[in-house]
Amino acid sequence: NPITRAEFLSKINPEGLVPALQVNDKVIVEMTGILTYIAALAEEHGRHGWLPSDAIKRAKAYEWISWLSGTIHSQAFTALWRPGKFSDDEAAQAGIQAKAKSTIEGHYERIEARLAAKEASGGKKGHAVGGEFTVVDVLVYLFWRWAKHVDLEKGMPERWPRFAEVARQVERLDGTKVAMEIEKQGLWFS
Repeated sequence: NPITRAEFLSKINPEGLVPALQVNDKVIVEMTGILTYIAALAEEHGRHGWLPSDAIKRAKAYEWISWLSGTIHSQAFTALWRPGKFSDDEAAQAGIQAKAKSTIEGHYERIEARLAAKEASGGKKGHAVGGEFTVVDVLVYLFWRWAKHVDLEKGMPERWPRFAEVARQVERLDGTKVAMEIEKQGLWFS
């Protein structure tokens, strides 16, 4: 069940930061912290590769996570959903949201371009880092799903085929199917 903002602030994160993951009596915030924790859990349960062991590939994974969380999430989507963080002038907030939508579209173009460059240098199609699944692919999938918030979902697979392939790979995972069912969200490709 969803909790109220007051419950979130008192029980999970008094700073109000999202995302936040509560693990027993500890709270992990920020995408990098949460994704690193999830990758470590996967490793403990014999699912290797969620963060690559190769130093360059691991650095590339953190590069993606930093850009996706720090630029697309913290700047562009925050401007869309919480324009008051960027201006107290209510009259300016509609303009901030409009700019956020065009900025997000530009970032989606950049995701496609980054995936194309990786493929051109020998990387495997369908994954953001190297040739295997990583936690970065999950984050890329999240932004794929958020396209509906900026009215970009129509024609996305044709417009951004590499981005679509990463999303398609993540959606094939049993865990994704279970999560979407729990959250009462439909699958995009199935």
